[in-house]
Amino acid sequence: MTDKDGKGPVGTDRDTMMDAWQMLMSLQQAGNLRPNPAGLGRGVISFTLITGFLGSGKTTLVNSLLNEQHGMRIAVIVNDFGSVNIDADLIEKSSSDSISLANGCVCCTLTNGLMGTISDLVGRETPPDHIILEASGIAEPYAVIQVVLANPALRLNGIVCVTDAERLMDDLATSEVEPVIRRQAKASDLIIVNKTDVASPENTARLRAWITEFHPKARILQTSHGKVPAAIVVGIPVAAAFQADDFTGQHSDVFASVTVTSRRPYDDRRLRALLDNLPPGVLRVKGFVRMASKPEDHSVLQSTVTRWTIDAEEPPKARSRSEIVVIGLRSEFDPEVARRAFAACEVA
Repeated sequence: MTDKDGKGPVGTDRDTMMDAWQMLMSLQQAGNLRPNPAGLGRGVISFTLITGFLGSGKTTLVNSLLNEQHGMRIAVIVNDFGSVNIDADLIEKSSSDSISLANGCVCCTLTNGLMGTISDLVGRETPPDHIILEASGIAEPYAVIQVVLANPALRLNGIVCVTDAERLMDDLATSEVEPVIRRQAKASDLIIVNKTDVASPENTARLRAWITEFHPKARILQTSHGKVPAAIVVGIPVAAAFQADDFTGQHSDVFASVTVTSRRPYDDRRLRALLDNLPPGVLRVKGFVRMASKPEDHSVLQSTVTRWTIDAEEPPKARSRSEIVVIGLRSEFDPEVARRAFAACEVA
């Protein structure tokens, strides 16, 4: 059915206006949210969005994160497209809160679904350390980002896009699907090339080449069965952040890390310039830094390569030195290069 001029479906303008109104209402609600006072001492709650097209392996990745012994209290918001939320049933609930947002993708239910869920989580007497939203395979990540950025209770930790190395290049050839995949990839800091165990080397190489050309700032990580350390996806728990220079176990051959310490403050301009252009292979930077502009305090530094933040630590704690953990791909990352790069940012 078309409008009287035959130019398009009836209700298109009305639907667009309703979508815009819903977004405005969502942003207003987001701006009014505050974490429970009991949780204010830990600062704002980190939020990670996991996106990716249908069947890419997002739920497998979430389960891998929950199974890891990282000591973090992670709340998982699961959104599936359809009247029955299959993914929520697949999430392992023994180590997390699992919240289902069924009957539509999360970007279409911001006002009554996502906003209410986030409000409940941040208002709890003991809020989670981290919130993960596993979006539906056809969700628009930019809509979720706007809500998170407008919410003073949340800090956007990063956006992770999971891709299927075996199928994605074929999916890109479908005109109806291509715009969705492009928007999901373009919004992301880290793009995981998953299912490399079943994909041919040719398909994996084609996908990596496409990502490099389409979104050169994003970091690419190959894996199978969604095996990615929580330290890469959601950050390092504060209590365990500075205990080791290298990962052990199954990740030791893939990832390497270095802990950079300094008793001198960091020059604001030089450190920001470094965060805008990190050394090759770096996937994650997180720690506590003393800036020359505020030498009496330490700030919390977080970087996911394409985005970074330096925020005041609340409540401030007495620290004798800056401590920064830098994690990267062992095949590309040189810990000594990273150490020298940060040392060059110190005030003499």
